[in-house]
Amino acid sequence: MSEAPFVDAPARAWLAMAPRSREALERWLAAIPEVQPVREPEGLDVVLADLGGLREHHDTLVALRQRQHPLVVPVILHLPADQGLEVIEEFTALVDDFVRVPVSPVELRVRIRSALRIRWASLQHQRHTQFEHRVAGIVGHDMRSPLSVLRMIGTLLADQDHALPLPLASLAPKLDRAVDALTRLAEDLVVMARGRAGGHLAIERAPCRVATLAADAIALVPRAERITIEARGDTQAEVDASRIRQLLVNLLQNALRHGDPDGSIHVRIDGRDPQQIELSVDNPGQLDPSSLASLFDAFVQGETPSADQGVGLGLFVVRMLVNAHGGQVTAHCTNRRVVFRAILPRTASVSVSASASPSP
Repeated sequence: MSEAPFVDAPARAWLAMAPRSREALERWLAAIPEVQPVREPEGLDVVLADLGGLREHHDTLVALRQRQHPLVVPVILHLPADQGLEVIEEFTALVDDFVRVPVSPVELRVRIRSALRIRWASLQHQRHTQFEHRVAGIVGHDMRSPLSVLRMIGTLLADQDHALPLPLASLAPKLDRAVDALTRLAEDLVVMARGRAGGHLAIERAPCRVATLAADAIALVPRAERITIEARGDTQAEVDASRIRQLLVNLLQNALRHGDPDGSIHVRIDGRDPQQIELSVDNPGQLDPSSLASLFDAFVQGETPSADQGVGLGLFVVRMLVNAHGGQVTAHCTNRRVVFRAILPRTASVSVSASASPSP
C-alpha cells in the first residue's frame, strides 16, 4: 500500500488458510479488485485467516508482528457461523477483527477497508514521528560543532577584554550565556530524539557528590541569587554527573520560567537514606492537577506565561534522565509551592522506593 487504502496499488492480503478455504476466498476476492491475494507473508497489508491457519502459522504471525511493531498488520479471522466466540480467546494477541462465514463480498470489503484505514493512519503517524526524531537528532548533533567554535570565540574575547573596545568586550559574557543556552537545547534535543524513538540513553556512572552538582547547576542558570540550596546526609552517589547537572538545570529553568517571578527557589538534596538520594526543587506557584498526566511529555508548555517560554522539552528530558538512572520523578503542589522531586538510587544495583516520604 502506498499512501492510503486502495490508492495506486491493491492491498496485499495473505490468506493464512487451509487450501480449500483459501481457494474459495480467492474466488470471492475476485469481486474486490482493490485486494490482491498473496501466498507468502511478505510485503503485507492485511491477513485473512481461519482457525486452522492461525494455528498452523502462529509462529509466523507472531514474528511478523514483532518485526513490524509498532505498525501492525491487521489480522481478520474468518469464523464459522456455528463456532462459539470463546475460541478467539486463544488468539487474542493476534486477531484484530473477525467475520462470520459465509460472508458477503460487500461485508468483507468493508472490514478490510476499515482495517487498512487504521493501518494507514498508523503508518502516517509512524512516518511523522520518525521524521521528528531524525530532525531533532540531526539538529542536536550538528549544533555542537558551531557551538564549540562560538565558545572558543567567547573565550578569546574574554582573554583579550583589556585590549578591546568596551562595546566589543561586553559581548563576551553575552556570547557565553547564549552558547550555554543553545548547548543545553542541543543536549535536550538529543535526549528527546533518543527517548521518543525508544532508544537507550547511555549514562556513565562515577562516584560524585550530588550536592556539588546542584551547586554547579545553580551557577549555570540566570538569577541564581533567588536560589537557595540545602543538603542533608551523605550526598555521595554513583551517577552520571553531566546528566544529573542537566536534570537540575532543567528543573531550575522550569521554576524560573513558570514560578512566581519574585519568589525564592529552594533546592534540597537529601542523602539520609542509605540506598537512595532525593533531589527536589520547589518554587512559589500553582500546578493544575489536570496537567499532571502530561506534565513530563515532550513539547508541553507551562500555563504560566513567560518571556523565556522554552520549547517544552525540559521536563520530558528530566523524566528521561531520571529513568535512565533507574529512579522516579514526581510533581505536586502544596501550600502554593510547586515541588518537583526525583529519587535516584545510589548505585546501579539499587532499586528506589516509591513509598519514600518527601523531605520535611
